[in-house]
Amino acid sequence: MKKYIPIVKVIGLLVILPVVIYCMSVSKSVRAWHEYRQLEQEFVPGQVRQPDRKAPEGEPLISTGAILGIIMPVCDSAGVSVVSYSPEISESASGMELCSAELVLSGRFSPLMDVLENIACIRQIKTLSARFRCDERLRKEKRIQLEMELLQLEHNNSDKTHNNGKH
Repeated sequence: MKKYIPIVKVIGLLVILPVVIYCMSVSKSVRAWHEYRQLEQEFVPGQVRQPDRKAPEGEPLISTGAILGIIMPVCDSAGVSVVSYSPEISESASGMELCSAELVLSGRFSPLMDVLENIACIRQIKTLSARFRCDERLRKEKRIQLEMELLQLEHNNSDKTHNNGKH
């Protein structure tokens, strides 16, 4: 019986060690690879989800905050939250206003990209910049922030009323 102990140990190492290694590390990689393959089959290049609500032409979206009403259904369904929204009028001339806003969203990367694509579909709004930020607090929550600067050229309704009152 003693002469079979080294053979049993070798067989144990050849059978048990690979099973332990697979369970501890390789299985996670295999699972991730299968998820990747499944997502790759579902992905359709060039497909961008349109906003649920169309933005009316000529409507001020940034100064009134109406942009939030357009993107909130997408944010809610994707688990993205609005951290801050701060609009301001950058320039005003000839009955037009150049309105800009800083919009900060928080969530996971893919849902944030979905919201960014939906904002890009709104023709009246131009995205000046978009950057992702992650600090220690957000990293613990497994969330990142998307900071965007938006721009829209709006009709200045206050100039029209002042000009009509002067004539």
